[in-house]
Amino acid sequence: MLYTVEEAAQRLRLSAHTVRAAIRVGTIPGVRLGRRVRISEDTLAALEKVGHPLLTKRPPEVQR
Repeated sequence: MLYTVEEAAQRLRLSAHTVRAAIRVGTIPGVRLGRRVRISEDTLAALEKVGHPLLTKRPPEVQR
């Protein structure tokens, strides 16, 4: 199954802009279908399982 950038962003909990930028620089492999880009389910599963720098950036915790 192939996901749109928006669907992949939602699944990865990132913005669509971040996913597009990662595809543009080659950090996330995408499949181009004409002018549209899709991300494979295998790619998303690997990013979720192994982790990825884009997925590990979390806001710093507030210490009280």
